Amino acid sequence: MTGDDGSGVHTPKDFNECVSQEQLHNAKKEMQEVITEAVTDAIIDLKLGDIIERVDRRISKLTDRIDTLEARQPTSDDEDMVYDAQGKVEEAAT
Repeated sequence: MTGDDGSGVHTPKDFNECVSQEQLHNAKKEMQEVITEAVTDAIIDLKLGDIIERVDRRISKLTDRIDTLEARQPTSDDEDMVYDAQGKVEEAAT
């Protein structure tokens, strides 16, 4: 593997043990591609895009409901009213 000439500096015994900057650069580039592909595959497998889309839709629905509730004028009959999930008065339950 590596030799020691007594100066404390390790040098290769054989030139074949050396790696050129181009080889090092290519190996680095190849590893980056492999890692990027692995991370991309993991994200796809986890279906993060679908999960984020569902969460976004739910937040949008909740925001719409809150806006509806805030815009509604309070009445004295509000305490006796029952509302459905869309914020409409549920006559049967009221």
